[in-house]
Amino acid sequence: MSILNKKFIYGLVFFFTPIIGLYLFGEYHSYLLFDEQRTLVQRINKSSILVTGSSQLREAVIPCQLSSEALDLSFGNKQHLHDRLTMDYLRSNYPGKIKVVILELSYEHLEVPHRTKKSRQNYMYRFYDAKTNNKPYGPWNNLLFYKRPSVMFKRYLKFNRKRKEVDAAEYCYEYFRPGPGKFDLVNHQDPLIVEDIDFFEQRPPNPQVYRKNLDYLLSFLQELEEDQIVTIIVITPKHETYIRNMNSEIRVRRDRAIQIIKERFPKIRFVNKELDTTNYKTADFKDHNHLNNKGAQQFTRSLDSTINQLLLENDIRLK
Repeated sequence: MSILNKKFIYGLVFFFTPIIGLYLFGEYHSYLLFDEQRTLVQRINKSSILVTGSSQLREAVIPCQLSSEALDLSFGNKQHLHDRLTMDYLRSNYPGKIKVVILELSYEHLEVPHRTKKSRQNYMYRFYDAKTNNKPYGPWNNLLFYKRPSVMFKRYLKFNRKRKEVDAAEYCYEYFRPGPGKFDLVNHQDPLIVEDIDFFEQRPPNPQVYRKNLDYLLSFLQELEEDQIVTIIVITPKHETYIRNMNSEIRVRRDRAIQIIKERFPKIRFVNKELDTTNYKTADFKDHNHLNNKGAQQFTRSLDSTINQLLLENDIRLK
């Protein structure tokens, strides 16, 4: 081998070694991060309430401020498919433990096709031991940092900063929350500034997906009823700008779904604060459809009251 070729090979080694090292560091700590997250599931040993939904529910509920111990397994873009898989996991591993389930039925919830690919498959399998499709699970699915490097890096920094500052119950809530929202970057009290903030692009109506998702939800609710699990369906508050921009077709269909659920499952309780612009002002939101900490405290108190009332009505005592 010539001297030129050796120099070229050495150059490649010296160039790629630190890059590979940084990648392995990120992958290793992403693995540790998920191990830490999985330990949160162990809280089910003392929790009988499951909170599961998308980021709107995650931002609205503070588990450690509920009267009874609650397990919050909500995450961004989580759908009823994932809620059901979460419940299947807990039912298999902790039979009879969950007594109360808190689900979400947001404005567009039934109009979005269930996500079963990419990082969602990764997340569900690693966190809940549950697949979201029938495809084989290979070793490449363990490459968490490779799949979402920016997300993992931000979570790593936040995890190391937060875990020493808050107790376990509060950490469960604080850790999974993303950074500041659009309203946090301006003066919450100034309606003119808030009004000028770009509103997110809404999805077009999708009646076929709606019917499919509604049937899936009804089947899930039937399972919960058969298991004698108290079910609460939550619709979180929305900012008045969000409400004005709602698509009437989607909203009418969603409201029809609520009526169908009430007729088929009269024991299910709804906590619907979507249009409550009297108690939830601009200062309670981080963006158009997510509450900030101030708004979440108010909403959690309302939800806690409903939970306690249902536990009393059903003569359920949580340990």
